[in-house]
Amino acid sequence: MAVIPLEGSYLSMIRKAQQFLAERAVYDSKMLANYEGRARLAHLGLAVPPELSALELVINWPRIVVDSIEERQNVSRITVTGDPDAAREIAMIRDANDLDAELSLWKRDRLVYGRAFLSVGSNEDIAGLPIIQVESPREVAVKIDRRHRRVAYAVRLSEVDSFGNPALATIYLPNQTVLAERRNGSWVQTDVDEHHFGIVPIVPSFNRRMTGEWVGHSEMEDIIPITEATIRTATDMQVAIEVAALPKNLIAGAKKEDFGGNMDGWFNYLRPFLALSSSDAKGFQFTAADLENFHGTIELYGKLAASVTGFPAHYFGMTTVNPAAEGTTNNEMERLVGRVERVNSESGGALEEALRLAVNLAGHDVSRGMVNVDWKNPAYTTISQLADAMQKLAGGVALISREGAWDEMGWDDARKEQERTYFEEQAADPEIDALTAKVDSLG
Repeated sequence: MAVIPLEGSYLSMIRKAQQFLAERAVYDSKMLANYEGRARLAHLGLAVPPELSALELVINWPRIVVDSIEERQNVSRITVTGDPDAAREIAMIRDANDLDAELSLWKRDRLVYGRAFLSVGSNEDIAGLPIIQVESPREVAVKIDRRHRRVAYAVRLSEVDSFGNPALATIYLPNQTVLAERRNGSWVQTDVDEHHFGIVPIVPSFNRRMTGEWVGHSEMEDIIPITEATIRTATDMQVAIEVAALPKNLIAGAKKEDFGGNMDGWFNYLRPFLALSSSDAKGFQFTAADLENFHGTIELYGKLAASVTGFPAHYFGMTTVNPAAEGTTNNEMERLVGRVERVNSESGGALEEALRLAVNLAGHDVSRGMVNVDWKNPAYTTISQLADAMQKLAGGVALISREGAWDEMGWDDARKEQERTYFEEQAADPEIDALTAKVDSLG
């Protein structure tokens, strides 16, 4: 395709996307630094002398918040109401795109930045097997059609040039995708894909979105101020350990010449004085600093962290000698479980929509709302606990089929199909038939 200057409407879309991403850059950088444990004291507004920089202690509670939620967000199964063929197609798309692993990136982006994006596109190598991939929130901006609650268009900016400007742009529209490149300071169109999909193939998901806004908020916002205070306290404690935790010695009435032995006592460090030649010299020892005040302050911050996040206190180092009883542990986990369920509810719709677009791109006709994503229980209830509870409620009556049990065990379609083959082979085995007949004759 010939290279042509980009049209004015496309340039407007790119400029708006650049403006949005520039406005979010400071927030995004702060959230990423906190998640990665790079929010050093110098960045928190506290001046740290260079000689004390090695004593900085970063306590990465923001990562605990994000990872503890993300680790409990596990997809159990994906169904399509009234269309089992489409469900099987989704399973193929899910496996081909290694979606179980890729979704970890998507879920983490959503919790760290407050927004995440999935793109759906055709596969040039394997026809009929669409590509679903996670797009970086720091590269994608979307325009929302508020009335219809859907994306009007989306822009992805990538590959920053030597001047700090994006060099490549992808403009996603309902019926086409336009590729552009910055050349000599101007945007030119390099390619266009006339897919006639009828909908923008970018699906956004916003964390903790408030009414009237379409940006979302990081799940770490509440814990960051407490973490910053804890870092300051921990660093102060490190300094106190270095300068005041060991007893200090004082000698009065002595000169440098009064020290005996082969070493110079004036520069002695962490070693006892060996001898003094002056009988008038007197030695004293200061009491070492008590660090309990630091311990108590950090423990207070840990309790505050547990309070604002709803996480169990032991997630922030608040432990007891005796392990908590099972009932107590379940009560402590209740708010965390509720928090994960809220995140699943918010993000599930976007994942369902992306899968629906993909399966329709593969040739099916699935209406909105017909794809259903079921999440595993974030409470980590064991199979034996769940089975025991259900049997007690049902009074011993059989509740579940063989295939239903496979669903509860989390088997995918390939594993189920393999097991069905085993059952067929087992049913056709003559030795098993003979053994069954022999047992029947004895009974």
